[in-house]
Amino acid sequence: MSAPAPTYDRHDWTVTTAADEVSLLTDDNMGGIELAGDLARGVHEYLHVNGLIGPVLELPGSEFREIHVVAGLAKAEMALAWLIEAGATVHRGGTAIPLPATESAAAGQWSSAPDRAMPAAVALAAAVRAVQARNARSATAHARSAAS
Repeated sequence: MSAPAPTYDRHDWTVTTAADEVSLLTDDNMGGIELAGDLARGVHEYLHVNGLIGPVLELPGSEFREIHVVAGLAKAEMALAWLIEAGATVHRGGTAIPLPATESAAAGQWSSAPDRAMPAAVALAAAVRAVQARNARSATAHARSAAS
């Protein structure tokens, strides 16, 4: 027997339920930014340490992936375009994001609670830039020490 579905009605989200699946319907203002691998881990840590972490859904699979639920998409076109170029997947404009319907849901699990305040999409883009810059500095320092 599975655990009861989490209640998403206390959020200002559009949620649909069909069979055993509960999904967040994105719109023009709120959606999800999906990141993978070390970048996803680094961004999660950066946002957490800086008190900016919002709702984050960890997805199942062989590669570590997370979807950060964000606000302010309508005012972030340049940041979203840059995120896509950086390898992120942007879920918006009616895309359905499967939410955990039970505690053992195949859709994923919350790695940061859904009742946290959603960060702005531009804050997530800034976190990605900061993590990429930190990784680049680290790679440069590593290459210099290896050359010495």
